[in-house]
Amino acid sequence: MGMPRTSRSFTVEEYYRMGASASASAPNRSPTSRCCAREPTHTAAGIPDRRILLLIEVADASLERDRQVKVPLYAAAGIPEVWLVNLSSQVVTCYSDPGPGGYAAIRPARRGESVTAGQLAGVTVRVDDILG
Repeated sequence: MGMPRTSRSFTVEEYYRMGASASASAPNRSPTSRCCAREPTHTAAGIPDRRILLLIEVADASLERDRQVKVPLYAAAGIPEVWLVNLSSQVVTCYSDPGPGGYAAIRPARRGESVTAGQLAGVTVRVDDILG
């Protein structure tokens, strides 16, 4: 039996509230990332427990902020895997093994290669399909 998943998009305002250095008044309100998470479960104390398994961040002009600010925040939050899609360089950088100092494993993938989600069984995507 597979693990149920949900997707969630975040706006710039939501990133701002999460502590990232995004601007809440930015005119671009479209989502720049997607999350795959387990369906909510509950701890023994009845507290909802939802864990993001994979976060995909799409960057163009925001690349440096995403790489230097957001990705370390995701690691500190314990998000097990982040794919940073660099539209300018046409590279998907896969970050995994989070810790307080950042991600221990960083792997760039280019056109012609594929990326596999470590936390989502059977999910492999061609970089060409991500970049279009």
